[in-house]
Amino acid sequence: MLDFLYTAGAKRVLIFLSALIIILLLVTNLFGISLLIGASALLSLAIGKLRIKVIGLELVTFITVLSALAYGAPAGGVIGLVLIIFHLAIPQYSGAYVAWVIPEYVLAAVIAGMLGGSVASIGMTITVLLNALNVFLTFLVYKEHLPKYLPYAATNVIFNIILFTQAGETVLGMIK
Repeated sequence: MLDFLYTAGAKRVLIFLSALIIILLLVTNLFGISLLIGASALLSLAIGKLRIKVIGLELVTFITVLSALAYGAPAGGVIGLVLIIFHLAIPQYSGAYVAWVIPEYVLAAVIAGMLGGSVASIGMTITVLLNALNVFLTFLVYKEHLPKYLPYAATNVIFNIILFTQAGETVLGMIK
């Protein structure tokens, strides 16, 4: 589905566009979110280079939720959309599941904007919902892939819960 994103030229364009977005954010006085977006891009590149796609490391969920809380659901949705496409394309995650994973991040921003409570509770709720939905849809569409996906989902939940509980409030304060 996203095979065109896996070509060397497309990767260069994605890296260029990411750098351009970061520069634009810096120019518009959004330094904190620029650093987070850059960190997410670097983590995606590292995952691709180290070939550790089976571990649920990603900053997209964290940044999407914080962006929605800081700037509103539409901005969080756009940032989440761009980051998840980059995160899927660079390490070359593939399969039909990208058809539901990509829109989930826009939906995650909308839900984050509607939920009340602490950053940690909102982030943990979004993380659990995203992973539960992905496990369910993987079970429905790719039963044979579920055993390989479950370690990713488990480590992703743990990683994001740590991020939201230990750094969520502080980072949100930095990007507002």
